[in-house]
Amino acid sequence: MAADLNITEADINVFYDTNVKTSFGSLIANVTGGSSEWFKCSDSANCTSIELANLQWGSGSITLNPGQYDKASSSVVNNLTPSTPSMASWGLYPVPKMEKSPEFSFYTSADYANL
Repeated sequence: MAADLNITEADINVFYDTNVKTSFGSLIANVTGGSSEWFKCSDSANCTSIELANLQWGSGSITLNPGQYDKASSSVVNNLTPSTPSMASWGLYPVPKMEKSPEFSFYTSADYANL
């Protein structure tokens, strides 16, 4: 594919180089690291899938607290999406055909009791 696009290996390396502030790799490192710090995961570079699953399915923490720490600017980015108890209704990122909350925490909350 790289040959079809006339991209060299050096171009690809620069694209993903986390030491180049404007690279895609730097952006990904900032987002994953910022999320990890925001949600207090065990590794400051990235949350594990298990940590994210436990945070969301057990307490709705991801969708209830959708801010993020921006490592590049050392600031907090708020309001990435509206706060909601479930990923089923999470702002711009709804899950298709999911009309009811799948999270365990929803069924133990007042939101469920009031349905």
